[in-house]
Amino acid sequence: MKRLALIFFLVINTLAFSQDMTTDINDATSDMYKDFTSLSSKVDTFRDFKSKYFKTTPEYALYLKRFSHIYYFVDELDKYNFRNNTNVTLWVPFYFAPAGGFDIMNGSDTAHNSNGVNIAFNYRLYNLFNNKITFYAVNSSTQNGNFNNLTGLDINNVDKEGRIRLFESINVFTTGLNYNIFNSFNSNQAISKNVFIVIPKAFKRFNLDLTPYNETGFDAITGIDYRIPKIEVNSISTIKLNYSYTDSILKKVDAVTFPFEAETLYRHRLTLHLIEKAVWNKQKPGNTYFTGNYLSATADFGIPLYDTFNSGKFTFRGQIEDKYTKNLFNKDFFLRGRGLIGINYNISDNLSGDGFIRGLSKHDFTGFIYFVGNLELSLPAVYVNLSAAADVPFKKKANFLLFLTLFSDFGVAVENYGYQINGSYTRYTEDYLKDYRLKLFGDNIYLNYAWTAGGGLRIYPYFMHFIIRFDVGVNVLESILTKKSPSIEFVLAFNDMF
Repeated sequence: MKRLALIFFLVINTLAFSQDMTTDINDATSDMYKDFTSLSSKVDTFRDFKSKYFKTTPEYALYLKRFSHIYYFVDELDKYNFRNNTNVTLWVPFYFAPAGGFDIMNGSDTAHNSNGVNIAFNYRLYNLFNNKITFYAVNSSTQNGNFNNLTGLDINNVDKEGRIRLFESINVFTTGLNYNIFNSFNSNQAISKNVFIVIPKAFKRFNLDLTPYNETGFDAITGIDYRIPKIEVNSISTIKLNYSYTDSILKKVDAVTFPFEAETLYRHRLTLHLIEKAVWNKQKPGNTYFTGNYLSATADFGIPLYDTFNSGKFTFRGQIEDKYTKNLFNKDFFLRGRGLIGINYNISDNLSGDGFIRGLSKHDFTGFIYFVGNLELSLPAVYVNLSAAADVPFKKKANFLLFLTLFSDFGVAVENYGYQINGSYTRYTEDYLKDYRLKLFGDNIYLNYAWTAGGGLRIYPYFMHFIIRFDVGVNVLESILTKKSPSIEFVLAFNDMF
């Protein structure tokens, strides 16, 4: 099976990219694409693919504009904020981008507070055989989450105007590797021989987790994305069938105690998700940031079809996201903001740490009703022309810009600690929750609130689909209220946070 997959991969690449790289796009025809890319036909020297299997066309440019954001409807993939860089994709129909990176906490009392290594690789082939079909594959691995393998197709040749995009994908996931490593390190045999115990203890001392439960399953995803005329809003209707089998779970992993006790579950779950997403995107591509406004609303209805324990519950997750980026002084100064509003039923969201509120330990800030705000100021620090710096003639424009970024993240949420957290089989014990929560009513309803601040660096290459981001977030509110040293989060990633 692996050999067949490799042969298919090589054949597709050979057919799609058997090209003549001898001609330049700097001619009059390139002016028709000026609304889709920040490149100038008079200055930039990207080279066009001269292939009978691919041609840059106005229809393809419209596809990139109308469907600029990439959604897979798998939370562990969509958190990476994948997006097409039209400076590259318009001329070279090949997309390869790493995302994620490394995330570690320091100074927090929480025993479970770092994501550790979380990395993804996104591969896409656009406009195969000039037939408006895109093939994509994504692999991701999270140290305390799943190993995901998703493949699929985008089909944009349904209607003449190219306003309809059909998509089909399947994602196979497992936590087995992380769990088995964790469990074998903590087995009685390992303890008795005093072998390998250094590794899990080191993980715990540095507050790095491995997944404490053994789960395998798949997502079968299909949907239609329709770009509504006149109002230019994307209406995305998706059906996702999720199946998972949970074999066992380690108990009391919130303490540095070995060996851990494993509980056998043998639980099968089958859930149907009906997802509706509306996107109003007025952002314009630039050399670095997309400027303008982006507004989306998502409703996810989770319908349990089967559960071994007969404990499946109907769930609902609703979220509104608004992002705005303003270019200041007509220079490379940017002010960015994002607001998230969520209303859930029978399930909570984890909004702690990178992706939401930087500087928080994992599960410190959760809620089923919440608001999260992010503000960033990006100041240009270094501009580099690689052709001049390296004295090497590049075939395409090779510049990058280094930004210094200052940010503040904040949020307020109502939480029911009886709800399961989306995407997690475990919820950490009361002993490790922040003591400045406000109890509202009942035994489980609390008000959570958070405020963090920090700074970082961004490197934006004009000629790649990914960036390099380094953030340091400090839990300011924790320091003020508890008079203790605050927790600090360090993030190194290949994707922007929003």
